[in-house]
Amino acid sequence: MRRKILGISKTAHRQIMQHHKPVANSIGIKTSFFFQFITTPTSDTPGTAILVHFDNKRYIFGEVVEGTQRATIQLGISLKKVRGLFLTGKTAWSNGGLLGLILSLSEIQKEDIEAKDIDQRPRMDVYGGPKQLHSLACARRFIFRTGMPLSVHEATPGPTSQEPDFEDENIRVWAIATKLTLPGSTEKPSFDDSDFSDEESERLLNYDANDGQAHLEQGLRRDVVNNMFDSKWRTNEVVRLKLGEVNLPARVWVKDSETKQLTSRAILSLDNIAPLTLETEVLVRKPWPASIVENLPPPANLPHHVSMSYIVKGHPQRGKFDPTKAKALGLRPGPVFAKLAAGESVQSDTGVTVTPEMVMGPTTPSKGLAIFDLPSSAYLPELERQIDEHPSLLDGVETCVWIFDDNLVGTERFRRLLSRLNEVRHVFSHPHLCKDHIVHQSSAMSMQRLSKIAPGYFSTPRFNRETGYTTSRHYDPMLANYVGESFERGSQATVAKRGRKMYIEPAFRVDDQEVPPNFDPQQETANLDQHVVDLLPKDVVDQSPEIAHVHQAGLTEPEIITLGTGSSLPSKYRNVSAVMLRMPADMGNYLFDCGEGTLGQLRRMFDGHQLDQILCDLKAIWISHLHADHHLGLAMLLRAADLARKRRARATHKLILPPPMLISDSKIIMYMDEYSDILGRKPGQLYEPVICNGHRAPRLYGKICDFKKNGVPIRLLETVRVLHCYGALAVSVTFDNNFKFSYSGDCRPSDHFCEIGQNSDVLVHEATFDDEMQQDAKAKKHSTTGEALGVAIKMKAKNLILTHFSQRYQKIPVLSNVKMPSTDPGELPIDLDDEEQVGGLDSIETEPSKSMRPSSSSSSSPSDMAKQPMDTNTSVADKLPIAIAFDLMRIRVSQIAPMKKYFPAISRMFSLLEEKSEQERQERAATDHPKKPPKEEAKNPNPSGGKKQLAKREKDPKSQQANATTKRKQKKTVVTDSAKESQTGDLAKPMSPKKKRSESGSPVPAISADGGTDQTLGSPPPSPSGKKRKVSKDESAT
Repeated sequence: MRRKILGISKTAHRQIMQHHKPVANSIGIKTSFFFQFITTPTSDTPGTAILVHFDNKRYIFGEVVEGTQRATIQLGISLKKVRGLFLTGKTAWSNGGLLGLILSLSEIQKEDIEAKDIDQRPRMDVYGGPKQLHSLACARRFIFRTGMPLSVHEATPGPTSQEPDFEDENIRVWAIATKLTLPGSTEKPSFDDSDFSDEESERLLNYDANDGQAHLEQGLRRDVVNNMFDSKWRTNEVVRLKLGEVNLPARVWVKDSETKQLTSRAILSLDNIAPLTLETEVLVRKPWPASIVENLPPPANLPHHVSMSYIVKGHPQRGKFDPTKAKALGLRPGPVFAKLAAGESVQSDTGVTVTPEMVMGPTTPSKGLAIFDLPSSAYLPELERQIDEHPSLLDGVETCVWIFDDNLVGTERFRRLLSRLNEVRHVFSHPHLCKDHIVHQSSAMSMQRLSKIAPGYFSTPRFNRETGYTTSRHYDPMLANYVGESFERGSQATVAKRGRKMYIEPAFRVDDQEVPPNFDPQQETANLDQHVVDLLPKDVVDQSPEIAHVHQAGLTEPEIITLGTGSSLPSKYRNVSAVMLRMPADMGNYLFDCGEGTLGQLRRMFDGHQLDQILCDLKAIWISHLHADHHLGLAMLLRAADLARKRRARATHKLILPPPMLISDSKIIMYMDEYSDILGRKPGQLYEPVICNGHRAPRLYGKICDFKKNGVPIRLLETVRVLHCYGALAVSVTFDNNFKFSYSGDCRPSDHFCEIGQNSDVLVHEATFDDEMQQDAKAKKHSTTGEALGVAIKMKAKNLILTHFSQRYQKIPVLSNVKMPSTDPGELPIDLDDEEQVGGLDSIETEPSKSMRPSSSSSSSPSDMAKQPMDTNTSVADKLPIAIAFDLMRIRVSQIAPMKKYFPAISRMFSLLEEKSEQERQERAATDHPKKPPKEEAKNPNPSGGKKQLAKREKDPKSQQANATTKRKQKKTVVTDSAKESQTGDLAKPMSPKKKRSESGSPVPAISADGGTDQTLGSPPPSPSGKKRKVSKDESAT
């Protein structure tokens, strides 16, 4: 009996996979391929991933964990040709890294096909274990893509077939779904495998993929995922509904009975809809197809304890053509020789048919590799049985990559298996073997330099200096029998190294030329230029760069840790959004946004014991909006916090501490509820869900949240809708000690945010763009540096921290301009062709609810604030304490004002690095590309795209306006262009006009996707207060 692909028969699966069947004459052509380690287990990347490399395609195998795409940037690995993801291990907790990578691949391919002027994107295949479809479908509320064909294939335990599960012109892949041995046998599941009871485990492991209900449920999940990535949805589609049937809040369009014109209106609730009624017919934008599925089928009916492994082989290599044999058969050199070499039969002059086999050498059997992922030793018996069932599948396998848990190598069963496979080279990947070296080295070097300029704010990330395996041998003596530094020393086993290449065809060899050197802060000691040293404050020169960890009870004032300070997607120098607030006097820790890799950043700041303290004291997590770069690290962090609380309970013999509150829009809560359910965890175990909608008090399980009653020292939490994407919120928190902290998330400047944040002790505000890029900020619904300063001044904030910088910048932003927040009717509309900015739902800015403020609140309304005289002179900004956020910066409130004295030295350091980078780039260009005569312009009148793109831009008024804006910016003399950073980290690499459209300034645009849209129907809506006002079309989500 053949193993089934989950929810679909093997026969039907073969039909679906017809497009993968290789062209007949491509099989057997001499080729070469290798695989390279992208990640190994570290604090930054807690998993192992490899890239299988052919000239025309790439394939990723392994654990696509958080930090994977950032690791590829650091190694300079291009993802443009990746066509398949083969996920190993269990479907558990790693959704953040996978979704981030898929979204980035989507944008890479989109740019590639536009540049090549082709109509259809290549299909991306994702292979995984049970629940992979369900896991992806959970993200339907914030992923909106068109034109990215994505096929997800799940495997379930069962007999392994001799036929490959995947086959194209390069490789054949056999998926091995391994279930763990049930409790009661000699092998016990690990702590991580014990989410379900024994009875539940047995039922799930005996799941029948032939069940009719399973087919229907998998079909629904497959439709949802297809509509997430390859939908036909368009922005101008609307549906007619009765107002009582509309999901609120929403923007609706109503036909005026007199003018017959459509007018739009923001409806927050049904409490105040006059003159409309529940029966009034309105137009609403048609939602994204995947987002209308309220509930997925329960995942409890899917197999749980299943780990995926793969065997990968190339095709058999055709033998070498023998011209002597051909001549002996009466053939003359020429075209017939070429046909025979290509696998075609020919006829001789005498009419004799000559086949390729008659003139070719013997066919060389295919070679390959195996990737075995065993979360615990409880999976080993089943893997052994599957290998014994079809031992021929390992024929030609040159290397086995073992991704395993602590107790595997020491087991007698594993030793016996290695003895049987003594003709195969083995590579071990395990956290105790693969040292915790710094992965994001460019960022670490930047931190090291900053720690020498401002040691009170920055420190070197934690890492492991060791380069050998001595410690590992002490950990488990068995490793001494197998592990050597490399195969060349005679050992049949070695340890995985990031960047290491292993060639399979034409001959096996190991290449360590791209293995990065271990980061050593000592090498950076003398790297501060004297021009930078001369600008340092005198009291800094002899200080130590280490910052001591202060326990919660020892803090005397609030401390802010900026864990991720970049926008859109991770880059070499900045990770995506996350800010931690640590309060004194055991008042706990609070996390504001949690982008991919946030847990890794914390691990680089604190040792294991300290991190457990940080996570156990975590009281609340705030997620500002649906964009992926603000919450893809949430699942991993919640799980780590859960494990930390369990460790503390076991160590202290006390009850487990309550989980943190998760405070956000309802769509974030629903996503986490569904995703937690995959692992058998209930929301009350990982987090307490607190729902905010911007116009009423936060709700915990449907009731107004009493923070103090739930052990959280928050006296007041106010939120307000802001202009960015659907559901985007800004927040202001007042603690029991009267400390007030305000956080903008992503948004345009907001009067209402100024209102709820009045007299904040600290404001953290986004400053994505420099002031020269005002139009880009308006189009993308972000703020400029000057606008963030204006919000701080209007809010009367005592301190300001700027963050969320465009990834093109590594430098200090200019702080000389102040732009006060105001309603600007001249803002550009959002780009309707950009799925990043639209998703069937409209962004609505709201006033804060009166019920959320104490009755004695003295906050002024926006209209009152507008009447108050505001000093917009730059001297106000000069007096305002301002800090510029960098990754892993720790700053107490009293340190914000003194940070300004370090700006000259930091700015000079980055300028010198830019100059050095530009010089190196020019030297490389001169070496790699000698000067050639200039090409004639007429031959390529449209270098940034094909004829269709040119015609589209000529007809599109938005493109004309954007081009005009670009030309105006080019006339200005600004510094920003020299500081642009490509994804590969070349700070001064010139960028094409197409790439400049991305706020990230890198070849890969933003990975995030949202539920917002533009306002294109009817006239502008009235203000929430009911007063008429002029509003630009872009006052909606981007």
